[in-house]
Amino acid sequence: MSSQSIILKIEQGKPANPRTLDKFLLSLEDGTYELDASRINKRSNGQNKYLHGLLIPEFRKALNSVGYDEVKTDVQAKLILKSLFLTDEIFSKDNGEVIKYVKDTSSLSKEEMTILIDDVIKFAAENMNYQIAYPSEQLILGYE
Repeated sequence: MSSQSIILKIEQGKPANPRTLDKFLLSLEDGTYELDASRINKRSNGQNKYLHGLLIPEFRKALNSVGYDEVKTDVQAKLILKSLFLTDEIFSKDNGEVIKYVKDTSSLSKEEMTILIDDVIKFAAENMNYQIAYPSEQLILGYE
């Protein structure tokens, strides 16, 4: 028997493409199946290394450079970064109330991580006059 697979997108805890899921399940013959789901398009290892190795430490330094001296750790800087750039909202259909929450960086796709990196670099430059190198930029260290 050959293996079958589909791409299933989940949004707000529900399949965004339920017809695709239904069609897939109805195509299976009677029997017992093992279903295995793995997230695709997660951020790359390079993005993760850049995020934790350069972006967050430099963002902490940028915060310190404009007087946020209480931000002493990269963990604190990451929490601030997430609250500034990864806040989202959920709306209640019943009463229209809004709940705000902060997304985790581990949930971001490659594209979302690219946007986050770009937003943080631009924010630091425009609001803190602090330059953070883009992932593609080489840092040149001058030795005399």
